[in-house]
Amino acid sequence: MSKKYNDKIIEIKKKLEFLEKPDQNIVDSIKVYAEANDLIKECENDLNTILKEIKKIDSKKNIKKNITTDIEKQINLIDNNIEKINNSSMELEKLVKLYNDSVEIINTIENSLSHLKTEIKKYDS
Repeated sequence: MSKKYNDKIIEIKKKLEFLEKPDQNIVDSIKVYAEANDLIKECENDLNTILKEIKKIDSKKNIKKNITTDIEKQINLIDNNIEKINNSSMELEKLVKLYNDSVEIINTIENSLSHLKTEIKKYDS
């Protein structure tokens, strides 16, 4: 698309140079102006297409970043629970609660990963 876009810009410049010359036939000037205007509209459409693609990519990156950050937080919670288990002599009931909390966090991570895969598939199609 870049070469095609550059070619259009060069053609627009040529048409503008033609229009700047003195003593041009009014009919020719109007025709060249219309052609230049059409090329400008094509360039604008090309740029809008590129902008949409960039926004789509940014959106995909944002979703991935948000889910990744959430997963990192969940992993830190598990690490903290493991550290508490290893560094203390808690009663069995507290240990079971920490274990159950960790299992819930793991399930949340799995759901987040599944959601990430689904979102990526949406944007890839």
